[in-house]
Amino acid sequence: MYDFKLLDNEKIKFITDDSKIYEKNNYENYTIIITNLRLLVLNYPSNINNSMEDLRSSQRLFYIKKKEVIFEIDLNKILKFEISKNILKLFISKENYLIIKDNSLLNFLKEEKII
Repeated sequence: MYDFKLLDNEKIKFITDDSKIYEKNNYENYTIIITNLRLLVLNYPSNINNSMEDLRSSQRLFYIKKKEVIFEIDLNKILKFEISKNILKLFISKENYLIIKDNSLLNFLKEEKII
């Protein structure tokens, strides 16, 4: 389950739960949602980084964790894409980029002529 709100006139075009994003010298699993306006990266809230998550789960007997948006960018603000050996570099500024490993995402971006 996901916890996010769509903007006005926004429609979901693609969802994948199998994206691996490179961080701290390792690939970690994330969910990526692409709408007609934005690219969203979601993951479960961390108990370590967010003490409120412990309170949420302790208040309910059958608490269902939902993935939350941890990063978002308007599609028109992505500077460029680079593909190398089925790994996507998504540049959000001249110095900052995401390294994403996900074949289904790559195929979608190619089919939609986003890259």
